[in-house]
Amino acid sequence: MISAKRICHVCPSHPLFAQALSLVQPRERPPRRLSAFRRAVGARQHCSDRQSTAAVLRFDIALAGCSRRSRDRFLMRAILLAAFAVASGGASSQAPADRTFEARARALDGDTVAVDFRLLGVDAFERRQMCERRGGCWQCGKAAQDLAANMLRGKTADVKLTPSSTYGRPVAIVTVDGEDLGETLIRAGLAIPDAQYLRGDPQRAKRYAAAFSQAKASRAGALSGRWIEPLNWRRGERLQCER
Repeated sequence: MISAKRICHVCPSHPLFAQALSLVQPRERPPRRLSAFRRAVGARQHCSDRQSTAAVLRFDIALAGCSRRSRDRFLMRAILLAAFAVASGGASSQAPADRTFEARARALDGDTVAVDFRLLGVDAFERRQMCERRGGCWQCGKAAQDLAANMLRGKTADVKLTPSSTYGRPVAIVTVDGEDLGETLIRAGLAIPDAQYLRGDPQRAKRYAAAFSQAKASRAGALSGRWIEPLNWRRGERLQCER
């Protein structure tokens, strides 16, 4: 009697292995030949630990009573399908890592590069922009920069990159301690919502509009006096006190 053969293959864990296993079942044979296989293909998948990304796939194949040609064909199909599953799984798992984007970058030192992101749907007052209050100018743009810097200082920010870009910079949604940085700037009266970039995110557009209404009602930040929209300021428009 021929003893059972065991094939062990170490490979990444992937749902395609289940499909591969179902495909390597023995072909249906006429009733008189069904006894050629004493038991069906068995697969047991074991992981070394919960965090491991590798698994051991075992095929237990009882080949007693089968011809050598039948065994070779069956084993070849199993090996090829398992290899295909590994290749497909590897390609799909690597897809997110291949994502790239274009951005203006600057070197902080030899091995550290910084990239600037613009906030989605938010247009804050420019760093050198001035606003008018009580008959005089004040640095509303610098105040916007300081608020963002203080919110980010010493904390970990969650940056969600979007497919769009403006002014040659990638656009992102930045959250710090569960608070939307853009929404915080708008509520403080140091930025205005830019609805045209929020058409694909109606819920965020609604929140930003509500924050802007709240800032106007409380006369927060630049909304307590005269101000120019950042877009118009970038185009050269200035308040009287800035000239």
